[in-house]
Amino acid sequence: MSLFVTKFRKITNADIIIETIIMKLLPKLLAIGYLNREELTNEKFIDNPFGEGKLYLSGDVARWKPDGNIEYLGRNDNQVKIHGFRIEPEEVESTIRQYKNVNDCVVVAKEDLSGDKALYAYMTSDTVLDLEDIKAVLRTNLPDYMVPAYMMQIDKIPVTTNGKLDVRALPEIKTNNRAEYIAPETDAEKAICKAFEDILGISSVSVDEDFFELGGDSIKAIRIVSNVRESNHLISVKDVMTGRCPRKIAMTAAAEDNVKYEQGEVSGEVQKTPIIHEFENWNLPKPWHFNQSIMINTQDDENMTELILQALTKHHDMLRAVYKDGNIVVKPFEQNKGYSLDIFNICDVEDPSPAIHNSPAMPIPHSLLFLSKI
Repeated sequence: MSLFVTKFRKITNADIIIETIIMKLLPKLLAIGYLNREELTNEKFIDNPFGEGKLYLSGDVARWKPDGNIEYLGRNDNQVKIHGFRIEPEEVESTIRQYKNVNDCVVVAKEDLSGDKALYAYMTSDTVLDLEDIKAVLRTNLPDYMVPAYMMQIDKIPVTTNGKLDVRALPEIKTNNRAEYIAPETDAEKAICKAFEDILGISSVSVDEDFFELGGDSIKAIRIVSNVRESNHLISVKDVMTGRCPRKIAMTAAAEDNVKYEQGEVSGEVQKTPIIHEFENWNLPKPWHFNQSIMINTQDDENMTELILQALTKHHDMLRAVYKDGNIVVKPFEQNKGYSLDIFNICDVEDPSPAIHNSPAMPIPHSLLFLSKI
């Protein structure tokens, strides 16, 4: 991706405000939000004055600083970023206006009770709108992250004396019209209700309350899954998104006590990670001697140190890993302890550092530990 600056305004000899930043897109990239929307596409994707292809008008505002760095200042449009996704509220508003009986609407981004930024939608109509039906329709036409978590029907859209939207005059959307409280009964229901309360920032969640009506979204669903697991119950994000209420979600929950994890000794070949591949590319003359030394002062004797090392290498399988002939293999403890313990008594040496570095054990290439009494 190439970055071009096409329009700027000079403030001083040192400062330059970048009003328009455009990016040259790779040919295979596709902006899904602009698909089949010719007017918006022509507005955002312009002919490349520097060569072939199209350029994307990002709308970011920045300035060049005296040291040559670019400082990001914000945006020259209403685009917002929620959970890592860039969203244009106007696109959400346009979709909502297509719903029957909606006269007008406005979508803004604000912090909810949990402290997360969320989309709030305000609509006007001559009749009472079915907000849940609107959400359902939006989910079939927009990605989940673009569906407003909070909706409210209001009499009119507030504007300032200049005719612009008065965001401060928009009422707070609260979940006052909540379902009658029904206490959870099973352990799974209790764990899920508590997770709803913790993640959504509300109290006394009933087993029949809807996750989306309470301000839930896919990111919060992930956090709820993690929260519930702390209570030894297993659910998935799909369970939360489809079950929606604690009672139905609890029906799919599995007690983690029934999930068995292998805690015994593990051995065998290990798939190489990206960092291992990078290590191989270094082509070190003596790759087996790539190690790190550390000095630890301890009051334990040799026998206790040996027991500690045995316990560590038995429990942490990767400490017994051997890298040989381009492969990583975890050996059983009986075949490879993963360390060698050589004991040198240097109690009578005034400066122990030279004695350690010059000891005959230093050329040993793998898992060398010194036990020194000073």
